Amino acid sequence: MNRTAEKTTAYANDLQSALALECSREDAKRMGTLKEWKVINRKVQKLLRRSKRLERYINASSRTWQDVKDNIPLAGYIALAIFLALPWLILEFAVATLGVLLVTKMIGISFSIPTAAIVWLVYEVIAVVIRLIMQKRS
Repeated sequence: MNRTAEKTTAYANDLQSALALECSREDAKRMGTLKEWKVINRKVQKLLRRSKRLERYINASSRTWQDVKDNIPLAGYIALAIFLALPWLILEFAVATLGVLLVTKMIGISFSIPTAAIVWLVYEVIAVVIRLIMQKRS
């Protein structure tokens, strides 16, 4: 089936190059046969799209269990990175929450978790901006 897609693509490319050799768009416009040229060009483009779709379908359907097995270590590394970063993020959120709690107690307003989350997000954005500025200076 893969050969069929390759042959279809090669045939469509041959048709496209033959059309370009026979008559360009400008030549067709000059001769008054632009409408016919567009019809042929549309058919060639449609054939090219169909062959590309067939190739994508073949590539998607030809995945094997070995491909999945090859991707399992990558997924493990990504999960490890997330699980190692998660405690740090939880700790930062806890510190931000405690800070918001202390400030709200001192001011005399009610404490809310969404406010603490917003403060934590603002802190993270400011930290990223400061890191970027420091990297540009060095």
